[in-house]
Amino acid sequence: MTQRRTVLKSTLAAAGLAIVGMSPAAAEELDTLKEKGVIRIAMSGAYPPFNFVNDQNEVVGFDPAIGT
Repeated sequence: MTQRRTVLKSTLAAAGLAIVGMSPAAAEELDTLKEKGVIRIAMSGAYPPFNFVNDQNEVVGFDPAIGT
């Protein structure tokens, strides 16, 4: 039981450090995105109704609508 608690505590500590370490990087990426003003998202258009290519050769559907 003691070994199990040690493993659990170690795992939680590692996860906590990983989450804390990601915060500054995410803030920098957000600043970069705000400066550019554009986010580009790639979709294949092969998964209707989530995304598909219409007659005008545009990717449309649920996924593109969420991205806008």
